[in-house]
Amino acid sequence: MNNDYESVFEDYVLAHSIAPHTIETHFKERGYMTFFNFITVSCLGNPKVKYSNTAKTTSSLIYLSDAVKEVYIEDVDVLYISNLYPGIMTKGDIAFNYPEYDKFLIALYDLRKEIKQRNIKNKTEVEIATNLLIKYYLNLVYGAINNNTSILSCNTENTREFIVKQAKHVMLNISAFFLNRSIPMYYVDTDEIFIPKMDSKLFEDLVKHYNETCGKIINTSLSTLVLERNGSGEEVQFVIFSNKKKYIFGNVSKIKQTKGITQVDNQKVLLQNKKYFGRNYDEIFPEYAI
Repeated sequence: MNNDYESVFEDYVLAHSIAPHTIETHFKERGYMTFFNFITVSCLGNPKVKYSNTAKTTSSLIYLSDAVKEVYIEDVDVLYISNLYPGIMTKGDIAFNYPEYDKFLIALYDLRKEIKQRNIKNKTEVEIATNLLIKYYLNLVYGAINNNTSILSCNTENTREFIVKQAKHVMLNISAFFLNRSIPMYYVDTDEIFIPKMDSKLFEDLVKHYNETCGKIINTSLSTLVLERNGSGEEVQFVIFSNKKKYIFGNVSKIKQTKGITQVDNQKVLLQNKKYFGRNYDEIFPEYAI
């Protein structure tokens, strides 16, 4: 067991001669769970217990219907929650077979942030690869819980279903903020909402609402609200190609990809409009009977 988590990842990079561009090749040859288990044991030791819950897959939160093909709307803000699932996993409501595992995850997120801020212009390949490996590890956690090849388990029944349920609850609380103010929402995904452009006061009120309504089910210090905007201040266009979302930043007249795509009146792509959005919206948000 090694409490110097950075050295564990760095030693792994050096031991396997990993460079940033060879990470994917390494995982294909060695296996993601082999890496995940090795790092976990190296940092935390062997678990004292192995829970026997079986992992179950569950659907994420996407409300876009097949009716939407190729459209774009203007004057849109993209609001998303950074680290949505990790914030739920580190709230302390999941009983992992490592009692301090939630704190371990928070330490890794803090470490990754620290490495990113360190020597920004002069990072070595080892530093870059080390930070990428930490990112890979954190991204593997959700899929590793109660995986039959993973060392990580917990005694929370239907863990992934629990995490997704909590995530939907968070998105519902955020949606309520807009719905109760008659502010339109154009699109809701697993961890993001497309809404009309917000001013700083409205966003400040939203953050307060988020912390108050979601603080009991998610670690709001790790899972923060972020307003994604183009750095140049240009308008954001929301474009859908073949039922898949794609963000385009900038003036739509300058972007060749939008040629032939219909611009839709913002009022026609509200979540309330069944022509554009999924039939399951009423079932997901029954409180609002939209």
